[in-house]
Amino acid sequence: MRSIRFSLIVYFLALLAVSLGGISWLAYRSLAETLREKQGSTNALIESQYVTLCKEARIAFDKRLLNRAQTLGHLARSSRPLYEPLNALGAVSSPLHPQGAWNAALWAQQGVNRELVWMVRKLRMEPQKRWIEGTEIYIDVPDDFVFSADATHGQEYFLAYTRHGQMFQRSESAKNLEITFDEQLIPTFMEQHAVEHFDNIEPKPGLHLRRITIMEPVTRFRYMTFDKEWQYLRFATRPRATPSGRTEAKTQKEPAEAMRPPSGEVTIAPVIYIQYAGSTDVLERRLKDLTDDRDEKLAAVAEETREARVALRNRFLWICLAAFAAIVVGGTVLIRHGLVPLDRLSEAVSQVSAKDFRLKIDQGALPRELQPIAARLSKTLDQLQCAFDREKQAAADISHELRTPLAAMMTTLEVALKKSRTPAEYRELIEECRASGEHMADLVERLLALARLDAGAVAIKSEPVDAAGLARQCAQLVRPLVEERGLTLRVHADEPVPLESDPDKLREIVTNLLHNAIQYNKPSGIIDLDVSRDNGHVRLEVRDTGIGIAPEQRQRIFERFYRADPSRHSDTPHAGLGLAIVKSYLDLMGGAISVDSGQDGSTFVVELPADGPSRA
Repeated sequence: MRSIRFSLIVYFLALLAVSLGGISWLAYRSLAETLREKQGSTNALIESQYVTLCKEARIAFDKRLLNRAQTLGHLARSSRPLYEPLNALGAVSSPLHPQGAWNAALWAQQGVNRELVWMVRKLRMEPQKRWIEGTEIYIDVPDDFVFSADATHGQEYFLAYTRHGQMFQRSESAKNLEITFDEQLIPTFMEQHAVEHFDNIEPKPGLHLRRITIMEPVTRFRYMTFDKEWQYLRFATRPRATPSGRTEAKTQKEPAEAMRPPSGEVTIAPVIYIQYAGSTDVLERRLKDLTDDRDEKLAAVAEETREARVALRNRFLWICLAAFAAIVVGGTVLIRHGLVPLDRLSEAVSQVSAKDFRLKIDQGALPRELQPIAARLSKTLDQLQCAFDREKQAAADISHELRTPLAAMMTTLEVALKKSRTPAEYRELIEECRASGEHMADLVERLLALARLDAGAVAIKSEPVDAAGLARQCAQLVRPLVEERGLTLRVHADEPVPLESDPDKLREIVTNLLHNAIQYNKPSGIIDLDVSRDNGHVRLEVRDTGIGIAPEQRQRIFERFYRADPSRHSDTPHAGLGLAIVKSYLDLMGGAISVDSGQDGSTFVVELPADGPSRA
């Protein structure tokens, strides 16, 4: 069997392990949650940076396409003759043509009154239209304007279209590609004054291009606005487009009939459409690099978080192990020291012997938890000593009780053997031996009954019983002995008193009490037997007018072999066992017995539960 010390150590260590494990687990979970939140914040920041860089890369790619397209648009040239430097020559040659006077006047006023020239030209729009329609437009691309792919940029393509969507110029790189112009863009540019249009195209399988289409006027002048009637541009301020599609200056739209030439130079310019496309391989590589960089950063953050969690878990594990080992050593020493009073108590108990039942220990020096144990142990030892004393007294009493009938039997037999006797004399001697044997048999039977009660081998067999009728039967059984002693027995049990009990044991209880009242009564005394029911209990009273019982003897009359006056009635076969048997039976049946005694006699009161011991 395990010792208390070992059990305490095991329980203490188990509690410690559970406590340390629980605290460490909660702390680990809290810190792990903090690390997880930090990882989430870092991942969100990385994702935000990734989105921003991807957006900037796309914007930069589109901005390059826009800048390249605008650069080509600014390089657009027209074959329209420059009349302004030739004003004098025009004025001289104009009279040779029809309406020469008008032409000569206009050429003369070209450098003097431009607004007047504008008014005249407005009246002669149709000839101007034919003149502009016949104008040839081309883009003078510089030699250093590279379209081929390099380490920084991919392959680029350039196409130029007239205002009717007819291509008139393209780069060498675009000659083998089928890139068409979407004529639906013309109304968009004309009506909504759009400045650029981005889209993605795939002119051949595997070639992905990002394309921008812009509308550019073929002019170098400053003031222009749009004329819907003639499909030409006239802009008050030349807008500068941005990659997002916004313009730094708003287009001022005026109806053709309300046009007024602003102060300064004014011109009517044809428009062209320029498409500039670039391979998205470089952009995709850049986006892939950004994606790989993002993935690497996310993986690095995840790895750092995992390593931090592992390090945190290992740290908690080592702390718990170190604390557990330290507390194991310290706890063992402290528990050993704390159990020293138990060792002292154990030593004191080991000194108890059959000759000395005293617990030799100072109970005041023991801890408060051990003081009740020591007190109860001392009380138990006192009771054990009393039990030993009773056993010794019982053995002496049994020997004494058995010696008297045995001595009488032996004496009778010796007398019978000394000489020959008549059959009548032998019969008398045998009767005396028989009486002694019956005395011993009754004594042995009572001792066996007490032994069975002590061993718990006696069972209660409850059944319905009329307590009043049973009391009358017991009175009728002892009435010859009552009359022999000259006593008076009165039974007060006229009405039936139902009871759930063992009738045999109840009969023995009443009979023992009546025998006790007969033996200790005075000559010509009275014995009263009352049976009644009181609050669910059956009450049996046996009163006598005997010698009474001293107060100091009332607590001992139920002990075995105890008799208040052993010098009297030594010829009885009971030997002080009757009341002990009565008390044991009543304890087994759930009842109680009390005694009240004085100089006028004694009264024994028995109370039994009317519904039986199981429901008492």
